[in-house]
Amino acid sequence: MNKLLLLSQNDFRLTYREPILRSFLFFPLLAFAIVRFIVPMLMDRFPVLGPHGPVIAMWAGLQAGTMFGFCTDF
Repeated sequence: MNKLLLLSQNDFRLTYREPILRSFLFFPLLAFAIVRFIVPMLMDRFPVLGPHGPVIAMWAGLQAGTMFGFCTDF
């Protein structure tokens, strides 16, 4: 357990070293805000996006895990 905590602490320290990795930590929140507030407005304005709503929501969900994976891998 102590080794896991030590590795986690090291990963977070290295994550905050790079500005792009810090932005990746906040990207899932930004993607959620886009899907929650902006996509419905776009669907009302552009009806052709209607059938693609679930795909856009799926994209946002996948980005959350992808960004955290980028942060811990690099």
